[in-house]
Amino acid sequence: MEEFAKLFGSGEKQIVVIVQRGKDGDPEIRFFYRPKDLGVCSMAINFPDSEIGWESAEKVLEKLTEERARKIIRGATKDMGIEY
Repeated sequence: MEEFAKLFGSGEKQIVVIVQRGKDGDPEIRFFYRPKDLGVCSMAINFPDSEIGWESAEKVLEKLTEERARKIIRGATKDMGIEY
């Protein structure tokens, strides 16, 4: 794995994306962001705990753009009724 994290934006609009082990040991891509009027929040996309799962998570991070990361976060926060 070459990259394990990406940082997009600055200030209040920063997004940090990290490939890591989730609480059950499975690979995950976790997004850290700060919605309006809230503290830092996070959400994750989980993958199976296998070689293919880790490779998939790494490939997703490698191809992830700022535009796509923001679209993922907007979709998740909109579903929860949170303004981002």
